[in-house]
Amino acid sequence: MRRCLDGSAVTHEDGSTFQLGCNIVVNCAGHGAHDVATAITSLPAEAFPPRFLAKGSYCDVSGKAPFTHLIYPIPVAGGLGIHVTLDLQGRARLGPNVEWIDQENYSVSQSLAAEFQKACEGFWPKIRHRNITASYCGIRPKISGPDQSVSDFHIKTGSSIGAPRLINLFGIESPGLTSALAIARYVESLSV
Repeated sequence: MRRCLDGSAVTHEDGSTFQLGCNIVVNCAGHGAHDVATAITSLPAEAFPPRFLAKGSYCDVSGKAPFTHLIYPIPVAGGLGIHVTLDLQGRARLGPNVEWIDQENYSVSQSLAAEFQKACEGFWPKIRHRNITASYCGIRPKISGPDQSVSDFHIKTGSSIGAPRLINLFGIESPGLTSALAIARYVESLSV
């Protein structure tokens, strides 16, 4: 589907059209934000920051954790490093790691368990006596990639590219997600 901001016809892939009118478009589609933005016909590709996908996998650890708080190692490029989080039952989960990918892929390999164990042995030596199993993953939208300076996120109106009623939010992940209310207030101030 192609979209536009001037209230003119929108064309679906099947060729059908309909009218679309709006006062403002806020594009906050996570790792889909670039796809939404490029579907707006009047915008040049150079109007957007680069798009990178960082897959982060997690592993579960058997038994009750010996910690009552989160444990963070020294950050790594693209993330905070494989750290220990706790669920409401006091069980530990390790992750996420950072795997740069080109396409969405939500599979988690059991082979990650050994990597995660090694990453945590420095601050949790007894983890080698626990059963570690691959659990789940997520994909974080990034606007900076491997071997680049870190950029947290990007919020920009379309005024500089001829689309003043467009607000794009790119690369919204933590800390963007944990700042969601502040971001919402800021976006609201842009749309007035």
